[in-house]
Amino acid sequence: MSFIEDRDIPTIRSLKELEKYVSKHWYHICLYIADKDDNGWEKSTSKKYMNNISEKFVYLPVNIKKLDNKNLHLFLDFAEKEKKIIAVNFARPHKSCLLLKRRYRNELVDTLMKDNNGRLVPYDHNGPAFISWALENFTFKGRSVIIFGVGGEGEPIARHILEKSPENIILVDLIDKAELSIELNNEVLTKKSVTTTVYSCKSLDQIEVQGNIILINCIGKDTPSIESFLKTHSYQEGNIYIDLRPNLSISLVNEASKLGWKGYTGYGMIARNNYLLLAGICKLLNMQAMPFLDFKRLVSESS
Repeated sequence: MSFIEDRDIPTIRSLKELEKYVSKHWYHICLYIADKDDNGWEKSTSKKYMNNISEKFVYLPVNIKKLDNKNLHLFLDFAEKEKKIIAVNFARPHKSCLLLKRRYRNELVDTLMKDNNGRLVPYDHNGPAFISWALENFTFKGRSVIIFGVGGEGEPIARHILEKSPENIILVDLIDKAELSIELNNEVLTKKSVTTTVYSCKSLDQIEVQGNIILINCIGKDTPSIESFLKTHSYQEGNIYIDLRPNLSISLVNEASKLGWKGYTGYGMIARNNYLLLAGICKLLNMQAMPFLDFKRLVSESS
């Protein structure tokens, strides 16, 4: 069944627009907050499949510019008070941003859902969804894991991978992640079964590893440095390249496969991530969530 064709679902760009939309419609709403251009919103796959779940529910795109903390605060204040808004989902660049960490006591936040008292409660779906998908396909134990882009997706993924005993985790980001690497290394000291070492650097060309590499692209785009790294480490045993963009096919993943890497897109992770959101929303609405395989098919058809 398709509900999206029967409803006009705009991209909200101001609090006044949101207030007007909410006042005119009876739906339960999950705000989907991101910063995209018009083309990006047009290509958004989650906007399609998340709006084909129930006639009672709308997944409403909201565009807030990166670092526009004033508006982000205002939207969240409104969402806290508005009963029709039952959840908020964040995409780049807002997930686990500094404002959300401060507002929700340093929690990793990619989703907020109302509790029984109507308060928005923070959840980290990215980390668990990634690990659930990854362990169906490969192991982290004894590998060198490189996380390229240690923001709202990369940080929670790094924290969850740490539990799976890789040989090392290398955090690559233009913003210095030395403090995070120290924190994670200190965490290792508290775990008897984990011997992982965590490093940080600012570019891939600073890394010296050979084979059994897992390179995870968390920045949502191709870069010359990734292309160069894939070529430098071509045809080495056990190498895996993961691009977290939700598409079924990505040209750089296909190129990595030609260079002897095992390539994956973020499609499998995103399906699990948004299924966690779906399950939470259905619980709030006293609905039965569709089976995961049916939801995964819906995601695939929208991609």
